[in-house]
Amino acid sequence: MKIDLNKISNFIKRKRKELGITQEELAAKLFVTEKAISRWETGRGTPDISLLIPLSKELKIKVSELLNGEEKKQNKKETEQLIAYSEIRKTYKYNFNLN
Repeated sequence: MKIDLNKISNFIKRKRKELGITQEELAAKLFVTEKAISRWETGRGTPDISLLIPLSKELKIKVSELLNGEEKKQNKKETEQLIAYSEIRKTYKYNFNLN
């Protein structure tokens, strides 16, 4: 399964804006920094796996939709998506440039 981090980051941003909430408001609800939300929305970072359910609830979407980067596309099992996301996140976390 392929996870498209750019698609996910754009989806997070679009859903937040559709709900009319600011990065600061979303950050407060998730107990993270506004900078973290900005990183998720620009593709420079990813939400921790422990935040996928709370983030999905705040954006009023399913976790599977969050991981697909679009609504109502459920062609993969959610467990498989969580595992794939976790593996990508590990790779992303330890393989980044400070350029």
